[in-house]
Amino acid sequence: MKRAAAALVMLGLGTAMAIPANAATNQFGSAQIKYTVAATAALSIAVNYSPATGSIQAAVAGTIFPAGTGSCSAGIAEGANATLTFGSITPPTGATAEECYYSNAVSVGVSTNDSLGYTVQEGVDSVPAGTLICMFPTNTVPAALPPASGSTGAKVTASTPSTSTCPTVNAVAGVALTATTGQVAPTVFGAAGTPPIATNVSATPGSFTGGGVLAYTVAAGAPAAGYKYFGQDIAMNIDGSAASGAGLTRTVFYELIPG
Repeated sequence: MKRAAAALVMLGLGTAMAIPANAATNQFGSAQIKYTVAATAALSIAVNYSPATGSIQAAVAGTIFPAGTGSCSAGIAEGANATLTFGSITPPTGATAEECYYSNAVSVGVSTNDSLGYTVQEGVDSVPAGTLICMFPTNTVPAALPPASGSTGAKVTASTPSTSTCPTVNAVAGVALTATTGQVAPTVFGAAGTPPIATNVSATPGSFTGGGVLAYTVAAGAPAAGYKYFGQDIAMNIDGSAASGAGLTRTVFYELIPG
């Protein structure tokens, strides 16, 4: 009997030892990180661009289509000077104009992380009498490469060229570039942005404070990484009231406005 009791005591003791102790519960802590991501913006310019690569075609002659009863010079290789060479433009006699249409004229590259979107303003230093400078966007939504011009024929517009209204070419309405104000003349044409394609780079591209036209608008949203591009054709319409002269120049200005 005593052995049985002893055995029962031992069994009871063994059962008690098998019960684990209560484990502590997981505990947590936290710390706050506060920071700001600064907005950045860069602009690039490439003239006589290749739609296949987006790069300037320094050694390839530009493509200029004539429209009107006057004449336009053929395009030339522009080098790396951010220059659109229209050469000699002969206006017709009378009230009509000669239109010289530069295809794949300018690629405008934008790189920004601004979640508020951005705009691009564009204009010229001045517009002389008898002159109309038109911009034809090849896209309005930024793209991985600047799209090709839709102009492939000699007669790019069905309308009679004038210096009062930009035509619609291949379903793209031309935008008349207006004069800017408060210009600082460029030391070197181009823009400071250096995307991973060949562009016309300049640390002193000039500036302006007002005027011009709204060329592009990108709404607020998640920014795209890297550079995105807009392409544009440029046409010069010259009529008989334009004063003759050699070596005439105009400056096209671009301004990237974040937010």
